Amino acid sequence: MSVPVHRYFVHLSQRGDRMKFDLEQAAVESRQCADLLSQAQYHVANARKIDEQEREQRRRQEEEREALRQKHLQEQVLLLLIRARIV
Repeated sequence: MSVPVHRYFVHLSQRGDRMKFDLEQAAVESRQCADLLSQAQYHVANARKIDEQEREQRRRQEEEREALRQKHLQEQVLLLLIRARIV
């Protein structure tokens, strides 16, 4: 992945005017930009992985809540049926 700033420093370090720019510094800046881009990609991927895990956990918890709600409802219906037969 390359962004304009990174491309700019790469271009400057390779084709820049030596009288106007410090080409070595441009090369250093280019490498630092590349390192930052790499770190950013890692952090984005990690954040997406964590987000997906959290979504999956919430989905499972919702399924568990729904199962408990259904079980409770069935128990209530059963109790109502038992009481109806007694009375």
